[in-house]
Parts: sequence; C-alpha cells; structure tokens
Amino acid sequence: MICVNPKTGVKEPQLIVALRNFRQREKMTFGIYVRQIEEIPGEIHRDSKVHFE
Repeated sequence: MICVNPKTGVKEPQLIVALRNFRQREKMTFGIYVRQIEEIPGEIHRDSKVHFE
C-alpha cells in the first residue's frame, strides 16, 4: 500500500501530498480501471487471469 511504512505500519502521507501538489491540487487517482466486454459473459474474481488488449 502506498504511503504506509512496511516495517512499522505507520501511514506517511508525504508522498501523496507531494504528488497532489505537483499536479496543482487535482484529485489523485491510483489503480487499474477495467471493464468487462459485454459480448463475453462471465465473472471476474480475485486471482482470475485476464487478458488486456
């Protein structure tokens, strides 16, 4: 997880604050955004293998 010291578990938001300030105070978005193709039925679960085109 970003901004959490892996050894202590303490949140250290300095990196996120610096990135936000660099982007002129715009909202920060992290992650991967995907959607399922409607023509292909099925479900996606944690640990599912997916293919990106």
